[in-house]
Amino acid sequence: MPHSHHSHSGQFCAHATCTLEEMVQQAISLKMDTFALTEHIPRDTADLYPEEVDAQKLVEIFDAYYPEALRLREKYASQITILIGFEGEWIRPSSHTIIKDLLSRYKFDFFVGSIHHTLTKPIDFDHDMYYEARTIAGGSDEDVFAAFFDEQYDMLKALTPPLVGHFDLIRLKSDDPERNWTTMPAVWEKIVRNLDFVASYGGILELNSSAIRKGMSEPYPKAEICKEFVKKGGRFALSDDSHATSQVGLNFSKVLSFVENTGIEEIHYFTPKTDNNPNAQSIQPRKCLLLVNKGKDPLVLPLLFQIDSGGKSVIPYKCYGCDKQPVFRPSALFSHFLEHINEAEDYTERLATEVLEEINAKDLTQKQKTTQSNLLRKQRLDFAGPEKIAQAKLKHEQAAQHEQYSIRTRILICSIHSPRPNSATPLAKNYTLSRCWMQRVFSKSRRPRGPPQYSSPPRSTIFAKIVYDCS
Repeated sequence: MPHSHHSHSGQFCAHATCTLEEMVQQAISLKMDTFALTEHIPRDTADLYPEEVDAQKLVEIFDAYYPEALRLREKYASQITILIGFEGEWIRPSSHTIIKDLLSRYKFDFFVGSIHHTLTKPIDFDHDMYYEARTIAGGSDEDVFAAFFDEQYDMLKALTPPLVGHFDLIRLKSDDPERNWTTMPAVWEKIVRNLDFVASYGGILELNSSAIRKGMSEPYPKAEICKEFVKKGGRFALSDDSHATSQVGLNFSKVLSFVENTGIEEIHYFTPKTDNNPNAQSIQPRKCLLLVNKGKDPLVLPLLFQIDSGGKSVIPYKCYGCDKQPVFRPSALFSHFLEHINEAEDYTERLATEVLEEINAKDLTQKQKTTQSNLLRKQRLDFAGPEKIAQAKLKHEQAAQHEQYSIRTRILICSIHSPRPNSATPLAKNYTLSRCWMQRVFSKSRRPRGPPQYSSPPRSTIFAKIVYDCS
């Protein structure tokens, strides 16, 4: 049940492609259950990008965006939850006025608070403009980094955005985008200050996968920032920052390992607001969404069972993969999980057959067939939704031959202590982890060898997250 909170379309954004409806249709095809529309707000004439020529035209475009978003929400209501929002700009004092005006005129579910300019220069457009900002700031990357986070702090204080966009975007055009932020004490101090403020009002940082699309090894923000925010009880949401249908959900699979490595145990998503009160609660926890273990090509089934310290279920509990409520016994749970594994196997086998048929229909050499097969599989499996991860789990060759393979099952149990009364960040701190591994071998008959074994849960209410990893 994946989701994304940040997208743009060529219909309303000059540097994007595809229509808004095509973006929504792509999200539906990828089995997303929540997809946010967040077109850019208008900017002043002095802040136009090279492809933009008229500030008034941007106003007209945005005014056309909102009714189209409403139309699509109604049209596809039975297939997907569409959130209507916008991505803010913070360039000069007039930016605040523009955003407040939009919030008063339209009913938005949320908005993304972003910084694309530093010292009025767009720092993510190209290297030349980034270097201009760096020169004005003092001449070094650290100088412009400090200026960026100072302007971000001003934006956070003025707007308290529900979702903070690409928190460390400033590194994109820098000399070393992979540099650890903690190696720059003066800059790191400003980062921690900003994180403290976001946590204080209950804001959420987006895990923005577009950084990977642009050549970086980690999403926005980097791991050290996420770990620091976790310590503060901070919350996270998933975003792809897509500007084309091909980018919807792109690289979510790479974000998964990052999620666990940084200690993030809970992903949040926004829900439609029933009124236009900016303080109205529209954030819900998505427990166990896209949690993975370390390893290559993990299979993640969004399964969550809440149980107490005695091993008994706490009402309600269910499998978030199919909304069923199997009998709460280890053998029954294991059998239910096997159903999902079998579905993954069947789906992948069908996919393998389709790819082989498509390749064999072409007049190609064996080497060309192998190359084409790999490309086709990559195109069809490059998404981290539960179904797609299940496909990627079983390799094409194994599925085609339907030979014996093994699945290592990991039960990740995390204890989540109750938050303080009236806490703005529920279930977001004081984690205790215990892990149990099981090895099972499945043949064509798909029967597990030996009874399943479970570790004793810690003494508190826990959430058991079941993660499968192929070995």
